[in-house]
Amino acid sequence: MAERTTVGDEERLTSRGAVAAQWFSLLAPPVAFLAQLEANFAMVRPLCARDDRLPLHLVTLGAILVCAAALLVAWRAWRSVAGPWPDYVTPAPSPRSRFMAALGMLTSGLFLVLLVAQAIPAFVLSPCQ
Repeated sequence: MAERTTVGDEERLTSRGAVAAQWFSLLAPPVAFLAQLEANFAMVRPLCARDDRLPLHLVTLGAILVCAAALLVAWRAWRSVAGPWPDYVTPAPSPRSRFMAALGMLTSGLFLVLLVAQAIPAFVLSPCQ
């Protein structure tokens, strides 16, 4: 059975805020991951001289919070268009929004796991190692 969207649904799904939220959930996690990786590499030499790990943990925590926020945004977008997957291809905003929300949740979850895995060595190893 074909999924019907009303004019109000289409306007809500194509509003600037909804589209920006979908792109945020897709792009923010990899950007946060790469920024955390670069910042940690840049801080190793100065932190080795001071034998300090706290800035490494704070940068990683910030990146984890960004990924968690992106996951929450994607989940809320998914809930707003929840329903069965359509069995047809249509340019309507609802299938696109559903796909972007699902992809945003997967992307956010993947980078969240990667950031947690990258945080473990900072607890075990000194910045000088």
